[in-house]
Amino acid sequence: MTAPQTKEALRTQLHAQRLQLDRSCQQQWDQRIFQHLQALPVYQRARSLMLYLSTPVEVNTWPILDDAWQRGCAVSVPKVLGRQRGMVAWRIDDRQQLQEGVMGIMEPTTGVVVEPQDLDLVIVPGLAFAEDGYRLGYGAGYYDRFLAAAAGVTVGLVYACFVRPVPRDPWDVAVDWVLTENGICKKGNDGRLTN
Repeated sequence: MTAPQTKEALRTQLHAQRLQLDRSCQQQWDQRIFQHLQALPVYQRARSLMLYLSTPVEVNTWPILDDAWQRGCAVSVPKVLGRQRGMVAWRIDDRQQLQEGVMGIMEPTTGVVVEPQDLDLVIVPGLAFAEDGYRLGYGAGYYDRFLAAAAGVTVGLVYACFVRPVPRDPWDVAVDWVLTENGICKKGNDGRLTN
């Protein structure tokens, strides 16, 4: 039996695998994940949500941004303040408020800070998600710190090929739901995600 991979080694492996994804398959998966999200009652009821702004190797969240605005939902996006200060949610009303920020990710240049406990729904990125809702992020710890203070429902978006066991630290925070192109998973009483 092989020893468990470290988070850093697994991040490197997963990032390489993401770069190899077929773009046409990825676009189809993105559409199905979006449809699953739209079917979730928690999404339909959300009046205030935070959404990560995807890069080309992540599940595409840009249609979600437009859909949420169209439904009249208040949308916040992450703004990184630095390692010590962490990340905050900034409410935005227009794509013109965005510019490239840390790690090439689009971030708001203007907006209103929204407290984590005031969000109905937080949509979370990850390199991989485990069946118990834990995620392997990009290594800075911004989301774990933010999610520890969040009161709303948390949803991870990921392609099914990246649902797998991940190393875990005591400070890691699991999401409530994981959406893949194959369906919606919710944490059950035993702490595992089931369709």
